[in-house]
Amino acid sequence: NNVANLAGSVTNSLAYRDIDSITIDTVSSLFPNAATSGISTTNNDILISAGGFLILNQQVNAGTADARLVADGNITQSATGVITADELGVRQESAAGGNILLGDNNDVNTLAASNAFLTGVITFNDADDLIIGTVSAQASDGVNFTVTNGVSTTNGDILLNANGILTLNQQVNAGTADARLVADGNITQSATGVITADE
Repeated sequence: NNVANLAGSVTNSLAYRDIDSITIDTVSSLFPNAATSGISTTNNDILISAGGFLILNQQVNAGTADARLVADGNITQSATGVITADELGVRQESAAGGNILLGDNNDVNTLAASNAFLTGVITFNDADDLIIGTVSAQASDGVNFTVTNGVSTTNGDILLNANGILTLNQQVNAGTADARLVADGNITQSATGVITADE
């Protein structure tokens, strides 16, 4: 597919792949008061893959199900582009450039994220408790997400903020860059939740 703006509200799961950059936004309707904003399901999985930038100007809401986001460039959000899900997987897969900047009022239970760009950063903010864990692989109608463990960069900074408890069940790996962890509660780790960083 090749569209500039995407919005959709479905009962079942949603998988979408675009050949270049895409913005999750509001799409108007021919009918009054019938515009669709963002991507939402009725507690079913969301999988979105962009061959360029992925920009969240409106919500990505999987309810109690999982959301997986893949891009070959920056993954960013505005204040209205918040993510709601049980598990969130985020992958920036371009070695040529890209940051993951998801610093708004997201609400997920488990996060796993990966950035392939050398010195590319990962920033994530959650509205309450957050677990750094594993998000499983998913393939749907030619759209693919690779299993992702913990939060890792290719020597890029990591900043994670939980407005509650922060639990590290999988790695936080910034390589030779810096990792910063902020929480409004306990910050704990399991044996597999090791931290690798310069500072």
